[in-house]
Amino acid sequence: MERIRAYRPSIWTVVGEALLRPRTASVDPLRALRTTVSGQECSFYFIMVGVFYAILGVVLMIGLNKLGSALAPADWIRWQPQIALVTASCMVAIGLYLLKDGKPALRIARIGAFVYLGFALLNGIAVPLERDLPVSALCLCSQRSLDCRRAFS
Repeated sequence: MERIRAYRPSIWTVVGEALLRPRTASVDPLRALRTTVSGQECSFYFIMVGVFYAILGVVLMIGLNKLGSALAPADWIRWQPQIALVTASCMVAIGLYLLKDGKPALRIARIGAFVYLGFALLNGIAVPLERDLPVSALCLCSQRSLDCRRAFS
């Protein structure tokens, strides 16, 4: 009896059993796609997108401020923190409006989503053109920026 009480499985055994144990509650992706989204759920999504853009705007403001004048970004890139914060406020406002009004606010939310999509596409095309980069060269930007930093260091 003493040996049974003294037995302690290793941490790897406990983690493996926890990960491989069948779950009683899971998400059925087909059922989730077929059911309609409630107004509260849609409002939550808009508010979460707004929080994401607020965090993005603050991080960009801090990052571009620390960049200084040594590598001054182009004009359109300098506007990205403000664009992110305006997008955040619009998304949160749409989310709160959805909580308040419900059905009439769905039309405003749909229009807001299409306006957001249009501005996101415009912004995604305008930023590479500001640096005279072709749009297809975006996949190379991360590697090129590392090489440029090494060259200026």
